[in-house]
Amino acid sequence: MSNELGAIAVVNGDADMMAIWHVAVDPVAQTARLCGAWVTGDLDTQRKVVAARRTVVLDDSSIGSTTEVLDHADGVIDLKATLAAIEQYTCGLDDIHYASRTPKGSRRAPITWPTLPHMLDWAALPEVPAGVVKEPIIRSTIAVARWMADLADAWAAIETTRTSKPHLSEQNPSPLPIPFVLQ
Repeated sequence: MSNELGAIAVVNGDADMMAIWHVAVDPVAQTARLCGAWVTGDLDTQRKVVAARRTVVLDDSSIGSTTEVLDHADGVIDLKATLAAIEQYTCGLDDIHYASRTPKGSRRAPITWPTLPHMLDWAALPEVPAGVVKEPIIRSTIAVARWMADLADAWAAIETTRTSKPHLSEQNPSPLPIPFVLQ
């Protein structure tokens, strides 16, 4: 797990044509998380826009054909394991929360944590907004990028809750980055 903040890259395609969307995943509320987009067959551009970034690859079978690009990335994110890590994190926070008492010695009220997006079904990606081009490589990449934005928003809400409670934030009062798990 890295403490680096910034954007991840959603990668879709092969060596001939690739769509890449950057998604800001900082643990703070943002108005726009989709922060960069490229659709290109230029290998040099592909390398530059994934360089040193964590990536989400839409089709695991394309990892082999995109090795030249992914070799410049900071790793491929395992979405299922990342969702599990976030759930484990909130369970740990609940344990700390329920083990502590209020200043008056009372039990604490339960915390309602934000709902995480359901794991992506690669065969049935979420709908994209009206007006998005019909090109399949672009539509599917945007769908996954928007899902990542929803995950980042849920994480920002978790960290806002955690940092607002002294008994949960005393070890680290600053918002933490998403605990991405790499493949």
